[in-house]
Amino acid sequence: MYVARSRLNSLTWPESGICFICVLLSIWKGAVGQFPIACVGNATLTNSTCCPIPPGFDSPCGAPFRGKCTEIRDNNEDYSGASSQTANDDRFHWPRKFFIYGCECSGNFAGYMCHECSYGFTGDNCTERIVRIRKNLNKVTPSEKRYILSIMEKARRTQSDYALIDVSKGADPVENVQFVTASVYDYLAYVHYYASRKTIFRTSPDPENTKKPFRCDRPGFSGLDFAHRGSNFPIWHRYYMMVWEKEMQKLSGDIYFTFPYWNWTDAGNTCEVCTNDFLGASNENGSIQQSALTAGWYALCMRESGKCEDCDPKKRYTLIRTPSKVKSASYLPTSETVNFAMSQPIWDFDDYSTSTPNASFRSCLEGYVGIPENATYRLHNQVHMFFGGALNSATSASWDPMFYFHHSFMDKILEMWLRRTGAQPTQLPMTGAPPGHHRNSYLMAYFPVRESSLFFRPSVDLGYTYDDMVENAEVEGMPSSTEEPTRPTDAPSPIIGTGRHIEAPIDDVTSCRDRVAMESQSNDILIRVIVVETAILCVLLLIVISACVHAFTGKKKRRYARVQDDDDDDDEVNEKLLGMEKQQQPVLLSLDAGSETESDDLQT
Repeated sequence: MYVARSRLNSLTWPESGICFICVLLSIWKGAVGQFPIACVGNATLTNSTCCPIPPGFDSPCGAPFRGKCTEIRDNNEDYSGASSQTANDDRFHWPRKFFIYGCECSGNFAGYMCHECSYGFTGDNCTERIVRIRKNLNKVTPSEKRYILSIMEKARRTQSDYALIDVSKGADPVENVQFVTASVYDYLAYVHYYASRKTIFRTSPDPENTKKPFRCDRPGFSGLDFAHRGSNFPIWHRYYMMVWEKEMQKLSGDIYFTFPYWNWTDAGNTCEVCTNDFLGASNENGSIQQSALTAGWYALCMRESGKCEDCDPKKRYTLIRTPSKVKSASYLPTSETVNFAMSQPIWDFDDYSTSTPNASFRSCLEGYVGIPENATYRLHNQVHMFFGGALNSATSASWDPMFYFHHSFMDKILEMWLRRTGAQPTQLPMTGAPPGHHRNSYLMAYFPVRESSLFFRPSVDLGYTYDDMVENAEVEGMPSSTEEPTRPTDAPSPIIGTGRHIEAPIDDVTSCRDRVAMESQSNDILIRVIVVETAILCVLLLIVISACVHAFTGKKKRRYARVQDDDDDDDEVNEKLLGMEKQQQPVLLSLDAGSETESDDLQT
């Protein structure tokens, strides 16, 4: 690398011009944004830092305008409720076992390098308020359903800018951290797995014991779960859905994209969304039928009885659903069950366990307490158990697309309760709860870090709401009833999650003609911009080529003059020139090779 750096520092101005164009083109490429790939090389190092420079800026975190690189505060969470066996869990003191410094963004900027807008804001300077709407899945058209799945399919085939901590068999996420890349879909699904899995630790203090160095299924030890079985269960999943929607908005170019909610109350033992034109019908063995739009989708990180909850990204499982086949959850929850949870005035009781006989909103919503009293599973848990398969395990549930329409409705129930009670973040416990479930807990597996209390508030403050919960008065940032939001040209109309759902008359020819005219005008402007950009690039290339020709001809003239002034030494000069050219060739070849892969010279 030193050779390459020295070579770049000694470039002549024509060569620098070429590099300037290359840098300019790299800045024009957008970046989407466990840990960013740009940072994983620094993980676990002394004073490890994740403060990338955003495109268009010269300083880390876009300083001084967008943010600054600063130490990630240890939130001093209460871990007294954790077993001593989990003391070395890689998730404790998140994320300081991996990174000590990160970006702290200013104003409404967000993201791991302050290159995005906070939730509820948009625009170049993140100053424009926006409120998206999640629709009832029963009101979503067939074309909109296909559109949703097409974006999720794109997520399955697009590499994420984030890398995942390797927890495959034999990996050591504590003492020898390694990372693997993944698609956007797998990265997001893995976040849920990572927050939910049990602790992976050594069975022997002897580092030479390589036969079976890791285990997480000790008898009587249930392990940790930073996303379930505690006070922050609804909050963790609220933020999870927001993260998913933001990634889908990036992939689709549709800033109004949201996941519709599936109201499964009183559906009995039938799955009305399990059709081949949407989430897929099941064969007798539970596999998704080949004619379904989701045929071929897979699950990872399936929990296997008696085995450690590691996750091999190469081991794919067939996506299985067996609706109503589990005896203890043969039907979906009823509206009566939801109403019982809604009637609870307390967020959670101070034992914060799953076995408490006292009914709180959180314990009812998650499904450990409530009605019917003799039921094994209720509400959230009951839906997961009803489908079996991947959805039946916290480590693999997030790979089934059903998960997101179910949890969109779970968040709607949370939102209704927050609005009804006016509850404040002070209801979240400061101490005594399981790790990851306190008021000041960093929501597990997310980077940059976010405290749970930030999301214990009405959803409108976070940039979204629900179609039957919109107030009569217009919400700031929400498109009015007389205007359409900006949409990608290839998206169906009306788009999922628009500020207002507008059904245009089928025979409204004038409206259709006006829309076509507007799209045509937009295309003309886009073409003009492309033409101007192309012209600028051509001019720059001509200048560089001209400069290179000028430098080359000048060099030939100087060489010819030296030869003419010293005819007696003509042969000696030619031999020296030839020798110089031969010496220069390996350097150029090394640099050329370095553009694809590092050569041996560059590595040395």
